[in-house]
Amino acid sequence: MSKNKKGKKQSKSKIKKLRTSLWKENSQCYYCKTLTILPTDFPNLLELQKKGITPDNMATVEHLYSRYEEERFKEGGQDQCVLSCYKCNQEKEREKTSLIPIEELRKRSKKK
Repeated sequence: MSKNKKGKKQSKSKIKKLRTSLWKENSQCYYCKTLTILPTDFPNLLELQKKGITPDNMATVEHLYSRYEEERFKEGGQDQCVLSCYKCNQEKEREKTSLIPIEELRKRSKKK
């Protein structure tokens, strides 16, 4: 297994733990207050996602600041995360990204 793949797996594992921890604290979406359900509660989730379907109320980890916002990296290097339903997570990302000029998005996407 390459370092990149291993790194991704560890990152996914951290996100799973964070999502579960946030969900146990409060299972409602931070934005719309919908009760969310953990991905483990969807036994056929992979089959649904292959068809392009993800349940709107599936619990996701939402960063209060997008990867394009400088504020995300200011607070001691830690991301501020909340529990969000899939629908709100997707809407917030599109909304935030649409406000940034394309030149800036290209510039930031090259940073690592």
